[in-house]
Amino acid sequence: MTPGEENPSPQRDSSNLEASSSNAASVVHCTTSGWIGNLDQAGFEVAFYERILQRQPHDVRVLKLLGELYARQGRHDLALVIDQQLAGLLPDDSLVRYNLACSLAMQDAPDAALVALASALELGYNDFSHLEVDPDLNRLRGLPEFQALLRKYGLDG
Repeated sequence: MTPGEENPSPQRDSSNLEASSSNAASVVHCTTSGWIGNLDQAGFEVAFYERILQRQPHDVRVLKLLGELYARQGRHDLALVIDQQLAGLLPDDSLVRYNLACSLAMQDAPDAALVALASALELGYNDFSHLEVDPDLNRLRGLPEFQALLRKYGLDG
């Protein structure tokens, strides 16, 4: 490019986002070459953390941030991939297990979501006021197993 020439802003093509969920250690890859383009703030943040994750695939801080961003954007399939990876890296973290339960519930996997939620509670998750109203768990609320789990921890169903 010559001086004075403008660099065209490349568009981010979300079809280039690949998620390998073959195991809990899967990593999300952004294969775009031009990634800033005309992204809004949330899109920029996702692209930014995806780039970091390419270089540091086991960075727990980046995984947590990216998982939260995916969930906020309703990209629950990608949030689930991240949450599964985090559960493998931090098996005793109650919040990681809780987030995994939420992602599984949002992906319509109630049995696995109940197992993850039970694990979160056993590991010490205790934000019961959030658990009782969290919309991510709505698909579980009518299940007798969910009601029994709440009762086990002294909560109303």
